[in-house]
Amino acid sequence: MKRMFVVLGVIFAIIAITGLALGETMVIWIGLGIVVVVGFFVAPLFKQADTMLASGQIIKRDADFMKNSQTFTISRVGMDALINAIKDKGLPYDGLEWKTGDGVMTFKSRYWEAQMIKLDSDDSCDKWQFTFLSWEEGSYGSATGHTEMNAVMTAIEKAFIALDPNTKVQTERIKVNTKSKFI
Repeated sequence: MKRMFVVLGVIFAIIAITGLALGETMVIWIGLGIVVVVGFFVAPLFKQADTMLASGQIIKRDADFMKNSQTFTISRVGMDALINAIKDKGLPYDGLEWKTGDGVMTFKSRYWEAQMIKLDSDDSCDKWQFTFLSWEEGSYGSATGHTEMNAVMTAIEKAFIALDPNTKVQTERIKVNTKSKFI
């Protein structure tokens, strides 16, 4: 939230300096109006993320966290127990399509898609890998729906830990192909 106010303050300062340099007080008032209107619409987005962070629905992550896959090594649990643990952590929610199959779970939102697959098992443990498969990029290369993606990843992490507090997590960078949007 503080970051937003700093950005809006800098924008207003640039507009104010430009207005003063041109001797136009109207430019300053128009600039102030733009900053207030933008702040009015953007502030709720920052507040939602801050609220989710404070409540533990999301955790603070790097901006490009979706470019990593996570492999969970957990003591053997059945697929039904894993599904129930994920449901207990708040998934699915409105707008999230969730399908389960034989050792595969897919998560699809309006802006992104992810999957979790069972890699292998032995007598004592299972390995599951969670990966974001695709996502839309918004302005400045950030993922559209990144807060929602964070919430899903956090719920899955918490589900594994709830099932087995000794869950091991390995994070690995994945190869990502991006497309640039012009206009």
